[in-house]
Amino acid sequence: MNKKFWSFSNSIGQNGTEQSELMLYGDISQRSWWGDEVTPKQFADDLARCGTNDLTVRINSGGGDVFAAQSIYNMLKSYVGQVTVMIDGICASAATIVACAGDKVVMPSNALYMIHNPSVCLLDSYDADELEKITNYLSSVKQTIVNVYLQRNVNVAEDELKQFMDNETWLTADEAKSYGFIDEIGGDVAEQAVMNKGLLVVNKVSCKYAAKNAAKIEQVINQKGAEPMPEQNEKTVLNKIAELLGIDTQAPVAVPTANDAVTVERERIAALDAMKNGNEAVNRIIEVAKANGQSVNDIKPFVDSLVDMPKPQNKALEAITQLIQDNIQSGAQDVGAVATPPADDAEVRRRKALDEVVNFANSMRGAN
Repeated sequence: MNKKFWSFSNSIGQNGTEQSELMLYGDISQRSWWGDEVTPKQFADDLARCGTNDLTVRINSGGGDVFAAQSIYNMLKSYVGQVTVMIDGICASAATIVACAGDKVVMPSNALYMIHNPSVCLLDSYDADELEKITNYLSSVKQTIVNVYLQRNVNVAEDELKQFMDNETWLTADEAKSYGFIDEIGGDVAEQAVMNKGLLVVNKVSCKYAAKNAAKIEQVINQKGAEPMPEQNEKTVLNKIAELLGIDTQAPVAVPTANDAVTVERERIAALDAMKNGNEAVNRIIEVAKANGQSVNDIKPFVDSLVDMPKPQNKALEAITQLIQDNIQSGAQDVGAVATPPADDAEVRRRKALDEVVNFANSMRGAN
């Protein structure tokens, strides 16, 4: 009976050299590898036919038999050619053992990596002593898995690694790389992912998950096509602040013209001064608003977003503070003016700019 759950193929690469590929999609060993002398030999024979070719191992697997995975791991570790592991969707449970055999492991940003404790299926009656023996057996198996992870020099202490396994830990590509399970984050793969009642199915390959991890898994599989905030957004936000405060970033700061309505102007200044609360950034915003003829209503949402914000600790927030400081040093704060009512389209732009700045400021709370 054919027990193969793998597939080898050979091809000629662009450089004219022969290359080999191993596909591990689905369960690793649908029937137990333990005590089976035929299946391991078949895998070893197939691997030997690759000669010294560079080998790409493509994994989309929810795991399977830990002994099969350990055996494959050992064979791949002793393989003479270069071994590159590509995670094509899911690399979970026993499949992570195989992945650790790669000289280089590449994982797309929308793939998933999961480690957990080994388990055993019991279909008989057992007393306390027998269950204790099974518990000790599982502890020993767990240690062999931990040893594989540690041999890959993961950036996790052994005790913490065991805790990860206790918790059934699902890792994103960024997390897997930070911990040392993978080496590179590759391009996204076309995935069809479905979650249904504790079962994750990716490209027809299934994997069980604990209910407590459902939210994180859903977040990862739904992030395809989403892009992180680009670096240039910091400059964009600075421009939005300049627009909100009436600062022309393309020309020198214009000196506003004083208004004869002295009483109205004094009330505006007094209302703005009443907003000061000892926060240096807030006070600077108020001074700039006073200089540019803005009212309490114009700047209140932005000031509110800064009230509890800690001292800037990253380049984006430092740049925001510097922009305000530069505006003050320009002398604009020394001249008072009454704001002219904005046109409808200008008001829309101002409110949009305000919303974006406030959202950015909120996202920066507590940033390192």
